[in-house]
Amino acid sequence: MLGLNGYRAVIEAYRELPKISRMHITPAGKMNPTKVFVNGCGVAGLQAILTAKNLGAIVRAFDSRAVCKE
Repeated sequence: MLGLNGYRAVIEAYRELPKISRMHITPAGKMNPTKVFVNGCGVAGLQAILTAKNLGAIVRAFDSRAVCKE
């Protein structure tokens, strides 16, 4: 269920965003890809990272837990 939460979080965020995820070049100019920041890299965070990357976004992630520093 946590994996589905990460997937759903990214899909709902994209629904609210005014821009497209992948980079597109049009006659009007270039549209840069979306930048996504994931805070927390547990099960849901890893699924969110994967989903956002598959949609063409530039992804950055951060986790402050000691276990993740390894």
